[in-house]
Amino acid sequence: PACSVKFYYHMYGATIGTLSLFLVIKSSQTQIWSKTGAQGNSWLATTASLGKYNTTESFQLKFRASRGTSFTGDIAIDDIQFGMDCCSKSAITACSAPGASFDSSWSGYVNDRGTLNEVNNWIRNR
Repeated sequence: PACSVKFYYHMYGATIGTLSLFLVIKSSQTQIWSKTGAQGNSWLATTASLGKYNTTESFQLKFRASRGTSFTGDIAIDDIQFGMDCCSKSAITACSAPGASFDSSWSGYVNDRGTLNEVNNWIRNR
């Protein structure tokens, strides 16, 4: 099985832009998943595979959400989980159980920015 990331997304409102997921390896950034426009007033699950990319080294995932023509729309993500194959192929060391996530075994990660902004960096709280 290939390394994959599963997450839930919610895109609802009259003016929804785009939610994209990027794989970042060193200085190279590749879009691996994207949705545009309203997707209904419910949480939807999706899985993005990193399998065709070289995930044998450290990598980052970057979510980017853009609004539409107005403020009448919301985009959210939740319950981000990496498959166990990611844990064995990358520098992720916190994977201790299938479906490891920030809500479970990754609870030792914190946002080093402390505020909401475009770039949020999660680091291991030591």
